[in-house]
Amino acid sequence: MNGILSIIVAVVMALSGMTATMTDAVTAEVNLTANKEAILSLDAGTAPADEAAANAADQTAMIGLGADVLNGLGIRGTADNKALELVISKDGNTLINVGLQMDESGVTLASNLLGNQVLSLSGETMTKIMEEMAKATQTAEANDPMSSIMQTIQNIDFQKLSEEVTAITGKAMAEFQSKIGEPETGVFEMDGTAFNAKTPINITDQELALLGLNLAKEILAIETIQPVLQMIPNGADLAAEIDKKIEEATNMTAEARFETDIALYTNEAGGSWFSFDASRQTIEPKTVAHLGIGQPEAGHSEMILKVDVDGQVNIDLAFEKDEDSMGVLLGTITTPGEDGFKAQIIVAEDETGITSDVTVMSNGNAIRSLMEESFGDEMKATLSIQKVGVDGSELTVEADLLTLAVTVSAGGEIATVFSGDDLSVINVEDLLSEDSEKQQQASGTLMAGFMGGFMTAISTLISSVPAESGEMLTNMIGPMLGMPAQ
Repeated sequence: MNGILSIIVAVVMALSGMTATMTDAVTAEVNLTANKEAILSLDAGTAPADEAAANAADQTAMIGLGADVLNGLGIRGTADNKALELVISKDGNTLINVGLQMDESGVTLASNLLGNQVLSLSGETMTKIMEEMAKATQTAEANDPMSSIMQTIQNIDFQKLSEEVTAITGKAMAEFQSKIGEPETGVFEMDGTAFNAKTPINITDQELALLGLNLAKEILAIETIQPVLQMIPNGADLAAEIDKKIEEATNMTAEARFETDIALYTNEAGGSWFSFDASRQTIEPKTVAHLGIGQPEAGHSEMILKVDVDGQVNIDLAFEKDEDSMGVLLGTITTPGEDGFKAQIIVAEDETGITSDVTVMSNGNAIRSLMEESFGDEMKATLSIQKVGVDGSELTVEADLLTLAVTVSAGGEIATVFSGDDLSVINVEDLLSEDSEKQQQASGTLMAGFMGGFMTAISTLISSVPAESGEMLTNMIGPMLGMPAQ
């Protein structure tokens, strides 16, 4: 079966499946804005003098060209239960439009890239190809290792497996609980919240590692999952790898071990808090880590993570969530030093939408990525890449570098014309005909229309950008299309 026709049918099947369940039209739009001057003003850092001299001008020109092409670029897709359309435009002028119409007689593809022609694929041919593709898929699945693995997984007795895993984890949990000490009362300040009871968990990092490794080893030894392990590459070696890790943990030197402080805190407000602290100061890199997670008070959840790896990497993250919200994540990730960077993260979500605010500071630049998505009858999302100034914890927007706005809404009209007196029809079957004369005639007609449509799209793009970028595009694309260089 011809590969090109297979691809066409596969795309049609996917799109027809998407539109078949639709009753009303839906439109999605994406619009981009790029600030060329602001992008070129960014400091790229210090480069070797010879490299800078040789490449800076070309790099600047290419970045400027990219900004000019992106600025004002728009993509709009509209679909209903009969057809769909994709339009790519620049400053409101159409560069490319593609439409696909499906009914019981077959599929029609129309595009300005085809000139005054449309491609037609009959329903009868589609049916035959779909049958052949189904047979080929069945054969491929029968010979596909992943398919065999999935079939093996489906044959597993999950009820039995669940009982076996529960029994093994129960033993591990009992061992862990044996490390829980006697509750202490008093005033304990943990991560900004007061608690009046502390239950220590007296387990070392070595004991914790061995507990987890032995648990994994026992689970991998369950007979029920052996058929799956045998089919996974290196699955049979997993137990041996765990044995090596167990040996390493057993022989861990005192210098390599972490000092740990693990406890569960509670208070009279119904709060509970799990705290895990680990510190290693004996060998490089010296590391300090803290994890706190739980509910400081009923209905309010938090998580705090702090990690400092010898001043090389610093992580400070906090997440909190109330019963009536979806959560807020705050934090920073820092790698100090001349070539280091700092990332400041804010993510918030509630019933109205999502906001993600990430600022990265490196090489003298501070770049902010701000995404705002609103829920409702019309979904809107905006992604802004900004150059910002940093003064302590204050951020000042200096320029918008790149903005991407997305809207998804009900309604919309499909403007693509699929038939008419001025349109000629090229049958896909003719393009793949065994009759060489018919095939060459159809291919020649299609290519002539395509070259004309493509040239028009390129000309529209070139005329939509500043003269300098237009000249660059002409010199880059022109030789391939027989256009004179400028």
